[in-house]
Amino acid sequence: MSNVQAIGITDQQQVCDCCGKINLNQTVVLRDEYGVTCFFGTVCAARALGFKVKNILDAKKQIRDAIVADRRAEREKNLDELIEYSDRFAHLLGWKYKPSDQWNVFSNNWLKHNGPQFLERAAEYPAKYPAEAVVLIAKMIALRIITDV
Repeated sequence: MSNVQAIGITDQQQVCDCCGKINLNQTVVLRDEYGVTCFFGTVCAARALGFKVKNILDAKKQIRDAIVADRRAEREKNLDELIEYSDRFAHLLGWKYKPSDQWNVFSNNWLKHNGPQFLERAAEYPAKYPAEAVVLIAKMIALRIITDV
């Protein structure tokens, strides 16, 4: 397979979609470039991901490392987006500081506690807040939940 990504490991599926081997203890969840999900045994998954397989333990380690690296990269991408949105949001509301200058304070205090309240107020008084600011705060809340910051 080309362009596949390991997105997890599960014990819910016991058959390899690649070779048909049955009664597996666990399978690797793979996603292709079209978003199609399949379940491969560890060796088949390692080969599909382009790893050289010496033994099953080596294959498992390589797959787990790939999953962790992909999740870390996705988290960093989400965090960069979140910080960019927060600065744009502050600019739209005329704030004198940029949240990115004190990201932890903004994220853990204002965004966590005041973000949902801001959305409620914006729903009650839509003319008071710029529409783009409302969209940005909704995106920030969602990304904060996904990114777990």
